[in-house]
Amino acid sequence: RIKIDSATKDLASLGYIDRKNIHQLPCRSHDETIRYRNNCTFQMIIIDGKRDGLLGYAMRSEQIAIPLNGDYFPIATRRIQQVMKLTAKNLNATTTDDKRVFRFPLLRTHLSSVSFVSSWNDTMDCIVTLNYCLPIYVDNDNKAELLSQAEILCTECQITSLILRSKKKMEVVGRAPPYINDTLYLNRSSDDDKIHVQMERQENDTLLVPVYYRKPQDAFQHPNGNTMIQALQWMLNKLQTIRASDYSNDQTMNLLEMYCGAGAH
Repeated sequence: RIKIDSATKDLASLGYIDRKNIHQLPCRSHDETIRYRNNCTFQMIIIDGKRDGLLGYAMRSEQIAIPLNGDYFPIATRRIQQVMKLTAKNLNATTTDDKRVFRFPLLRTHLSSVSFVSSWNDTMDCIVTLNYCLPIYVDNDNKAELLSQAEILCTECQITSLILRSKKKMEVVGRAPPYINDTLYLNRSSDDDKIHVQMERQENDTLLVPVYYRKPQDAFQHPNGNTMIQALQWMLNKLQTIRASDYSNDQTMNLLEMYCGAGAH
C-alpha cells in the first residue's frame, strides 16, 4: 500500500495528472502476478532474534526491514521462487554431526542482502548475488574455503551463477562470466495478421520465429517480463502498420530503437 501511495504521489507531482484520476487496477489473472518480477533483492535478517539464529528474507519500507514471512516472493518468477526456497533452506541447514553448526558458515557471515535475476522463461537461468557488508575473505585459505562452500550451494540450489560481492571484491562460481539466456517466439496470426510474442513453444509450432537474448548480469534488464513482451508486441505491430501504409510502400524502412540495457523494450 505504501508503494502504491508513493507512486500515486510521484505521478501527481508531474503536474499533468490529477490525483483523483489515478486508480489501482487489479490483476486479471494469476499469471500476471506470478511473473511480475524477474529481478528482486531482499535484505537478510535474523528471524528468531538470536545472534546465530536462522536467516530470513525481508523488504524495506520507510527504512524499516519488514520480514517476508515466508521463503519465497509470491510475485517473482517461478524460477526465482524455487531458488529462493532452496537458498534459504541451505543457508539455514546444519551439519549432520552437530545441529548447532551451520553447513555454510562462511556464506552466512556478514551477509546483508541477496539478489535474484532470472530468465523470463521459468525453465532457464537464475543468477544469485550474495552481498556482504564486510570483505568476503581475509586470506587465500579463507578464500578457498569460501569458494568451496559457494560451489556446493550453487549446485544444490540449482543456480546458474552464484556471485559473492563485497566492497572491492567479487567472486563468481558456476557459469562465468554470468549472463542470462532467454528466448522469445514471434508468431504472425492468420486470423488478424498481427504479430504475437510468446515465451514458450509447442512442438507443433513450426512457423514461430525464435529471438535469442544473452543479457550480461550487470546490464539493465526489464524486471517485468509480461510488460516487456507487451511492449515488444506493440512495437512490432506498429512497425507492421507503418510498413503497410501508402507512405512507406516505396521507401526503405529503417528502425532505430533507442534504449539502455539488454532485453528492455
